[in-house]
This record gives sequence, C-alpha cells and structure tokens, in this order.
Amino acid sequence: MVGQDLLDSGETTHKPGHGDTIAGVEGFLTWGVNRRFMTRGDTALAEKRVYDATAGTTDLYLAASAGIVRVTVSDDTIGEFSLVSREPSRDVTAIGRGQDQHEQVRRIGVAADTDVSVTETDGAFEPVATGFGPAQEISSHQSDLIAVGDDGTIARLPEAKPKATWDHLGELSEVRAVEGSLLATPDGVYRIADGGLHSVGLSDVNDIDAIGVPLAATQTGVYQLGNGWMKLLEGRFDRVASDGGEHVCLSGQADDGDPRTVIHSGADWVSGWSKRPLPVENPAAVIRYGRGLVAAATADGVVCVDTGEGWRQRSIGVRGVTGLAVVTRGE
Repeated sequence: MVGQDLLDSGETTHKPGHGDTIAGVEGFLTWGVNRRFMTRGDTALAEKRVYDATAGTTDLYLAASAGIVRVTVSDDTIGEFSLVSREPSRDVTAIGRGQDQHEQVRRIGVAADTDVSVTETDGAFEPVATGFGPAQEISSHQSDLIAVGDDGTIARLPEAKPKATWDHLGELSEVRAVEGSLLATPDGVYRIADGGLHSVGLSDVNDIDAIGVPLAATQTGVYQLGNGWMKLLEGRFDRVASDGGEHVCLSGQADDGDPRTVIHSGADWVSGWSKRPLPVENPAAVIRYGRGLVAAATADGVVCVDTGEGWRQRSIGVRGVTGLAVVTRGE
C-alpha cells in the first residue's frame, strides 16, 4: 500500500494492479478489474459509425473537490489516472472546440475555488491564472473562454489568453450550466450575442448542449432548437451531451425516481432512442462526447466510457465530481 507521502510529493499517477489500494486524496482508491457492461440487443450499425477503432488515446479531465484528475482512455480501456492539480475545482472545459466536435484541442480551462485558469494539455499541467476570481461554471465559445462567477457575473476572455481583459456580458441570478454561447437557467435558455445576454425561451432548464443543433434538458423534457424549441422526449432530464450530429446521451430521472440514461442514434429523432443504463447506481453528474466515445462520471468518482460495445467503468476514488473535459491526444 502506498502511503500519503507519495500523494504529497506532487503529481500522482496510479496504474491498475489487482488488489492495489492507494491511500489518500479522499478516502481510499481501490483498484478493481475493468468491467464491460453490454447493452441490450445488438448495437445498430448507424450508431457504430460514431465509434472509431482508430481513435487512439483520450484524456478525460475531471473537476472534483480534490482537484483535477486526468484519466487516460485507450480504445475502450480505462487506464491510469493522475491527480494533476490539488486545488479544489468546480468545472473544466476544452478550449478551441466550437461547432466541430473533432476540432483541435490543445488547452483546457479550469474553474477553481480561487480563480479561473488556462493550461496546455501537452506537457506539464501548469495552470495560469486569469484574474477572474471564483467561478461556478465555465465553457468555451470558439476560442474564447466563458465564465460564470459566484455572484452571477458572466464574462468572456478573448482567445482564452490569461493576460487579456475579461469582457463583462451581464448577470444572472442562477446558472445551472453553460455550453458555448448558451446558458441553462431556471428562467430558461440565454444566449450570448452582441456583447450581452438574450433570453431564447424555455423554463427550468438543467443543462444545455451547443455542439451542433442546440439541445436542452429540462424538468419536463428534452428540447431541440429548430423552428422554435421542439420537444423530443417527456420527463425530467438533468444532463445532455451530443457529438454534434445524430448521437446524444441523456441522464435523467424516471417516474419512480430511479436514474435513467438514454442514448440516441440515427436520423430519426422520434424512434431513435434507447435505454443505456450506467453500470452504477448513481446518475451521471457530467457527460461528454469525444472522438470515438462517450464518457460519463458520477459525483462519487466513477468514470464510465462507451466506445460502442457497452459501458466500462472504473472508480477513481475522488468525490464531488462536477466537471468533465475530453481531449484526444495527437489531434
């Protein structure tokens, strides 16, 4: 067993070993065997097109109460993970990914308890402070960084340059999620445009996806923006993510209160939905698509990855997971 002295020595990397237990971070990190959970029935050919066997290695960056954890995924194997930052963090976002899910990503933004920072994904993890202060939510819009402060202030950092000046966009009393230029709030969806915030409809919105055609997860259903907001599914949904095309992953709550995860694939937005429950009891706190995969994580630190053959899971031993960014190496 490796003691706390290792965890205090700097960046800590853990590799899977049967029966290994690593003390520290928040409780014990106990290694288990990578488990594959097959979906019910055969995976449709239309769905498999989103999964690319040559996708290579992907890094998942998770924001948690212990800091930033980097998890390596190769094909459908969840490999080693590292605690690359020990500052309690609230959110993390890939910078540079706009409407194209496969756009090159070389930097990420981090919302921590003290400030918003920017760091390169190549080489050492060295966040550079931007001077914004504490932020609850962050996202990127094209190459700009968007942040939501503890006081409800929304601002934009041009080109995500740490030494640039933040542009004030407005204030909102509560923001539940931000994705690109869209914000999810109890009062509906707001859009960043013309240097300000503009209401674009709906109410009681829990999450928003702006990769491709916007999708909103609300207390009463999932909506897609077309000629106005069109309801796709009934029910409460808390998280939504897409690959910018025909693949969507939703996390919500069934009528009996149990967590439910739903996947969409194909061009039919009426019948193209199927249940894809996570192999864990708790719901997904965050969901993101990457090249060739969809990743989800629970608040208690269980990472789930699906490359088209069913969910795999691994506990990374941290609590308070609230953010997830996906970066493919060598893009």
